[in-house]
Amino acid sequence: MQYREKLIELIFETEYDEETLFDWISEQPVLDQVDILNEFRDLIQDMLEEAEDESLNETMAEFDKAIDEYKESYLDEQLANLKYELAVTERDKAVAEMLESIAGVRAYIRECIETNAPNAEAMKGLARKLIELDKNDGLYDPANWDWFVDEN
Repeated sequence: MQYREKLIELIFETEYDEETLFDWISEQPVLDQVDILNEFRDLIQDMLEEAEDESLNETMAEFDKAIDEYKESYLDEQLANLKYELAVTERDKAVAEMLESIAGVRAYIRECIETNAPNAEAMKGLARKLIELDKNDGLYDPANWDWFVDEN
């Protein structure tokens, strides 16, 4: 009922302009638009009852269907947005875990090389390959490898 007065004003109290009416509706929040369209339908039905005109019942049923479809499309859009946000969150979480794992591998390689562990030479080779991969992927950050002195 909160929109009934504004609808009456736009339809009857000013020179009726469909564009002005629908511009006003589109300026409202989407869920309010559904309420406004329902109120608009109720207003038309009240007018038809007063006029005792049954000829527009089919049109009103189509209008109801259009309102429901509009509401469903809005809800579908909101659901898609939520799914997208969840996917982005999951992606960001996976990337963070991956970066953490990469940092751990780098720390292990560094430890093996700096302590001259039995696998130090293999770790130097692995470090070279990882640096090359980082460069090829555009992910190379010299700060990650500033401790590594390549003797080759």
